[in-house]
Amino acid sequence: MEKKHSTQSKEKISKATSGTKNYFYGKSFAGENHPQSKINQLIADEIRNMYLGGRYTYADLAEMYNLGITHVGRIINNKVWKKIVQEIIK
Repeated sequence: MEKKHSTQSKEKISKATSGTKNYFYGKSFAGENHPQSKINQLIADEIRNMYLGGRYTYADLAEMYNLGITHVGRIINNKVWKKIVQEIIK
């Protein structure tokens, strides 16, 4: 049989895992910080440059970097791993 939590127990669990008490609170797991990330911004830039050089196809790059062809296409078309360009306003 499966143990069911009482309403009081559920409230305690909810309070213990919400807001600043939650281990993941305020942490960013996007891009390079994601535990399952295979590449970083430098590699994404390298993939774009290699493709624009005309010597490699999506499939070639996907195999070289152990990525899916679709993901390589999304990198090249700036759908993912976008560079954030900050303008300095003087």
